Amino acid sequence: MMGSILRYSCSLYLAQSLSHLVTYPTALINLVGSLLMGILIAVGQVRLGQHVSLFLMTGILGGFTTYSAFSAETFHLLREEFYLSALSYVALTLIGGLVALSVGYFSARAIL
Repeated sequence: MMGSILRYSCSLYLAQSLSHLVTYPTALINLVGSLLMGILIAVGQVRLGQHVSLFLMTGILGGFTTYSAFSAETFHLLREEFYLSALSYVALTLIGGLVALSVGYFSARAIL
């Protein structure tokens, strides 16, 4: 919940600051979340402990942006050299997400 509040606050601030660039606030939040997730993956469990690291990654960053979790999972697959799995995961997430959103949108429009 704290991450979601942080995301909302950042979105409002960025939307006012970058009002001419409609989608950039979301992109910036996703990039910052991914950067922070990378830092936590690198130092989190060693320096902060497993429980604090999990809280920050899933509790805070998970609410701040689910994109950071997507990036972390893809990075894990690449680091373990599961390249085809990583490519499939990225394609499924991006293309599948757009398709699912489109199906939901047009289904709801048809019903309403």
